[in-house]
Order: sequence, then structure tokens, then C-alpha cells
Amino acid sequence: MLKHMYGDAPPPTDPRLMGDFTGTLYNLIKQCQDVIEEAQRTIEWERNRRPWNPISDNDERLLKTFGKHIEDLFQVGDDVHILMDERYGIDPVVHQHNWLVEAKAQEIVVSDPRELMRRERQEILFAGGSLL
Repeated sequence: MLKHMYGDAPPPTDPRLMGDFTGTLYNLIKQCQDVIEEAQRTIEWERNRRPWNPISDNDERLLKTFGKHIEDLFQVGDDVHILMDERYGIDPVVHQHNWLVEAKAQEIVVSDPRELMRRERQEILFAGGSLL
């Protein structure tokens, strides 16, 4: 995995930290809990925030902390995928493919920009708007 060398992914986790699958799963749980706590803080901040007020240094710090926790979660998720592949032969591509199939079926993602444009036109028409 050399994606990080091209800026397409973060650098891989130090292999010495990935020796224990159970420990990595506990780390995943911890990172999930951290993201949930930060998401709750951010929801509360968003609820109380007035859109016309500029973002303060504290607001920016809150959002950056939330973003850092999300990145931590992505990293440990990748670690779990790697360990599942190394230990049990479950290729992460299988998870990605299954997720993508399900996401397309549930219309969470679009596979073609024309599909996105079609959906946007439908929303406008259903809302009583005009395409002109």
C-alpha cells in the first residue's frame, strides 16, 4: 500500500502497533466512542450557533478536534481491515464491494454524475419548481 506516498491515503500504522487483533478492536471501540462524544459536542455547538456570527478560535478548535477524531477512526478502521486480511484472509476489497453494492441499492451513492443531475431535476419538479 503505497497510496500515502502519492497523497491518496494516510501513512500506514506502525506494524508493531498492530500485533494484537483484539487490541486493535478495542482501539476501534475507543475511537468510535471518541467520535460519538465529539459529534455530540459538535451537534450542541451547531444547535446554539448563530449562522451570522463568525467562527471563533474556540469553534475552529472544536471542529478541528472533531476532524482529528474522524481521521483516527478511519485509520483504525483500515488497521482492522488489514488485520482481518492478514489473519483470516478476508480481503478489504470484499467489504468495499459489498458496501458499495448496498449503498447503490439504497441510493446513498450515485455511480454516474448524470444520475445525480437526474435526481436533482426530479427534486425540483416534485417541489413544484421549474427547470427553466
